[in-house]
Amino acid sequence: MPPVNSWATAGNATATAAGVSRADGMLTGVSNLVKYRGAFGPVSVGASYRFGEQTGFSDGNAAVLAAAYNAGPLGLVVTAEQANGITVAASGRRDRTRTVHLGASYQVGPTKLFAVVRNFDRSLASGAADLESRTAWVGAAYAASPALTLTAAYYHQDIRSGVRPGDDPKLLTLRARYALSKRTDLYAVVGHAKARSGAVGVSRDDAGFLGSQSNVAAGIQHRF
Repeated sequence: MPPVNSWATAGNATATAAGVSRADGMLTGVSNLVKYRGAFGPVSVGASYRFGEQTGFSDGNAAVLAAAYNAGPLGLVVTAEQANGITVAASGRRDRTRTVHLGASYQVGPTKLFAVVRNFDRSLASGAADLESRTAWVGAAYAASPALTLTAAYYHQDIRSGVRPGDDPKLLTLRARYALSKRTDLYAVVGHAKARSGAVGVSRDDAGFLGSQSNVAAGIQHRF
């Protein structure tokens, strides 16, 4: 079952202003995990649960459910996840993030077309307004050879509430990936991000600057 992230190129657009940044990121790494995966003809399903190992039973835990349908050139996927933070003693509250993805792909010869919609909702332990956004992206991945894949994708984020509402950053990315083996790839990525107002960045973890920003990255990835 392909994860939704596999239909994306690298990078997230981050809105920033007056030292306040916002990046409604994806759940990318999980420890202390138990997982189930099953295949039933063209349908595959999966479930994962992370144990938070905290004093509070639900603190730090995360749960993910996913289902995919693949028949011929058509692929459909839906995922739902919830990740909990740690309860703050002063308020008795904790951060909680809920995310839903709906995606579709269609294979046309050596080219895979894809489209994904992602709904993000994070409630904060501080009691501040929820961070709500909806991100949509479309793109195409072209298999130029058995080893070389070229991908282009365009992202648009609709920031609905919380920090930076209405800035709605956009991101265009181009990626080339060359497979040295089943687990090792060489890659090169070019990205350009722009926000409606304020500053924007192409890094998920760093604060943005200027009204638009471009980046170039290259490297090697090995999956253990």
